Amino acid sequence: MGDESTTATFTATNNVNVDDIIVNSGSTLTLTPSARWAAVNDTVNNGILTLQSGSILDGNLSQNGTLLFSAEKTASATINASLTNRGSLVLNPTPTSAGNTLIVNGDYTGLPGSSVSLGSVLAGDNSLTDRLVVTGNTNGASTLFVTNENGGGAQTLDGIQLISVGGRSDALFSLGNRVVAGAYDYSLRKGNVSGTEPAGWYLTSFASAPSPAPEPSPAPAPSPAPAPSPAPAPSPAPAPSPAPVRMYRPEAAAYTANLQAANTLFDLSMRDRSGETRYTDPITGAVRTTSMWMRNLGGHVHAAMTDGQNRTQTNRYVLQLGGDVIQGSTNGTDTVHAGLMGGYARADSSSHSSLTGHDAKGSVSGYSAGVYGTWYQNAQAKTGAWAEAWAQYNWFKNEVSGDMLPAERYNSRGLKASLEGGYAWQIKSWQSGYGMENRLFIEPHAQAVWSGIKADDHTEAGGTHVQGAGNDGVTTRLGLRTYLNGKSRQDQQTVREFQPFVEANWLHNTEVYGVRMNGETDNVRGSRNIAELKTGVEGRLSQSLTGTVVFSQQAGGGGYRDSQGSLQVSYRF
Repeated sequence: MGDESTTATFTATNNVNVDDIIVNSGSTLTLTPSARWAAVNDTVNNGILTLQSGSILDGNLSQNGTLLFSAEKTASATINASLTNRGSLVLNPTPTSAGNTLIVNGDYTGLPGSSVSLGSVLAGDNSLTDRLVVTGNTNGASTLFVTNENGGGAQTLDGIQLISVGGRSDALFSLGNRVVAGAYDYSLRKGNVSGTEPAGWYLTSFASAPSPAPEPSPAPAPSPAPAPSPAPAPSPAPAPSPAPVRMYRPEAAAYTANLQAANTLFDLSMRDRSGETRYTDPITGAVRTTSMWMRNLGGHVHAAMTDGQNRTQTNRYVLQLGGDVIQGSTNGTDTVHAGLMGGYARADSSSHSSLTGHDAKGSVSGYSAGVYGTWYQNAQAKTGAWAEAWAQYNWFKNEVSGDMLPAERYNSRGLKASLEGGYAWQIKSWQSGYGMENRLFIEPHAQAVWSGIKADDHTEAGGTHVQGAGNDGVTTRLGLRTYLNGKSRQDQQTVREFQPFVEANWLHNTEVYGVRMNGETDNVRGSRNIAELKTGVEGRLSQSLTGTVVFSQQAGGGGYRDSQGSLQVSYRF
């Protein structure tokens, strides 16, 4: 059909017996359910050959173009001879046509560049799927492209059969795309897990753990003189085979990293916000605090997921600004002030699966706006009780992209609120031999932060429904801060002073951040209880300018680590 200069489209509705069937490039031949075409020699397809359910092609097929199923569901077509594939077999013409079967009553040979496209509703072993059934032998190599048609993903036991081989199975089939559904990655393997069908090709969400390498045999020792043979010892029981494990997608870790970052980027304590910015005005003698502050910080997180396969590294940057709008006192010795704050933050994560080798990247960026209020019992002496409360509204844009998968974009937003309090004791005061005036303080403190930031429910391009886990959690922080307030002799008549400190905290999270993908939950490890150590220096450089440099390290179970450095600057106009 067709020639070198013209094309043709032909729909066959009857039975035909000819010497040769040739479909030239640019031409189309469609076999309807009632059609049975037979070629005494060969059928050569250089164009498009469409098979409808029930159609039959007798004779060897040299497939150089596209062999395409029609849009029917659960269709079946037959080639009663051998198939040599140099082009494309497309058994999934639509996104919802899984269940088609191409039967080759002969041999299959895959030549370089050949491919087979299949659709599957990916779940367990009995998933609805397109199949290539070869009753003879297979040779050569072809690439398989498998599309998930909104399957939810599930545990496979024996595998999902894609290709059945009745004879020798010498062809090599490999995946040309990444196959995912729900929280799982799928891989292609020859033979089912149970070993009852070693010739076929199967999709599975499990991977067997590698067997340990055998220990080298020692050099044989010289044979001793023969001794009476003891009674034979019973043979030890064979070692159990390694249990198969499910292959979890690294995108689960990327979604989790985004949610955790969105809920923690703008967390701060009273010391993080203001530091020791109180001072006595040298002219009026009034106790004041700085009216503007800025906080810059960078941090790096190492975390692992409860699936035992995926690990994540996250880098973050946060800029927060604020200023007092109200200052006053209720009794002349205490201080009350309130203000507004806002900020910008970004976090970028990289997740890697140690089992599949796949990677995923996540990013979250957004803004914060809020209010705060602080009370000091004795601002001038810097001792006694203090309390602070703040509330924020945060909103973010999120993105997750995995190997060979389209980028997924969604939003997250919500409220946060904090209550914090502490008590500062001056436990010692002395003057060094160099004329340095020193005062040593200890300060126990406690904080509770509620986070209501939620990610939008999101459906991926492949049909996986994604939901955040661990929302509406409360983080409590209990700790002790020890700091030394020092002023040198030459600074006695100035406001300049420096205050090194060290602080230890214990953090407890009522919820653990994670993700649900089609109902399967995966969480971050080691973040329920976290130990934290902070150290740094606060310095008042002039009457108007103060600054703080802080380094902190957090550690939790499962290798959870969070390192952070920050620079805080406050200025009074």
